[in-house]
Amino acid sequence: MPVRPTVLNALTGVNVADADAAVANVLSPKTFYAVAAPKKTGTMPTVALAPASNAYPAGYHAGAASLTAVEPDLVAAKIQTGQTIFGVAGTLSPGTLAEDVEGDTLSVALTNTSTGAFYRSRTYLAAGAEADIVAKTLLFNATSLAFAVAFAGAMGENADADNLVLRLYMDGVLMQTSAELPIINNTDTLVVRDFKALSGNKVCKLAVYSGGGAEGSYFFFGGSDTSKWAAAIAVGSVKLV
Repeated sequence: MPVRPTVLNALTGVNVADADAAVANVLSPKTFYAVAAPKKTGTMPTVALAPASNAYPAGYHAGAASLTAVEPDLVAAKIQTGQTIFGVAGTLSPGTLAEDVEGDTLSVALTNTSTGAFYRSRTYLAAGAEADIVAKTLLFNATSLAFAVAFAGAMGENADADNLVLRLYMDGVLMQTSAELPIINNTDTLVVRDFKALSGNKVCKLAVYSGGGAEGSYFFFGGSDTSKWAAAIAVGSVKLV
């Protein structure tokens, strides 16, 4: 059996027969010599992490002083307390309901009158008119996401009553409109709710709007006894970072 000759490096005389590097193992564009000629050039790419990508590419990674140099958002203030990500311990407190969660209620409506067998706290609304029912003013911290929910147990009267709706306003912006109120002898409790980013002293309110024909309509609280139907608004907020 023929004996395989010993392969020696031409310059140093070192045996390189056991060299096993391939071009994919060597950084581009570095060159090297292997057992078989000619000189070869590495193809391993130089790669780096990118803050806008979730990829972890294969190759030679160009190092940085720290991962925060790659991703500036990797800081304690943006990591929840009790969590550590790549050696950075979080200091961010979880979002909690602010202490400014408050409510306001209305037990007697706008104008108190009594007609027939019904106790009616009522007001007349011409077509296109609006009347505030209940409101709450609060001081919101900067970067607050406010939540308001309001309701009214009520009904309307006459042919145009089916055009009465409840409206929720937050800082003067109409956020949500309810379904139409039922006509007399048919009662309902309608609820409106929504979110809005608020900061500073802001008003959240519940109003009733008449979008009906020329006749307009009465809007009232009350029933066949002296009980009153409530209207209320509750406002709270979540403090955002």
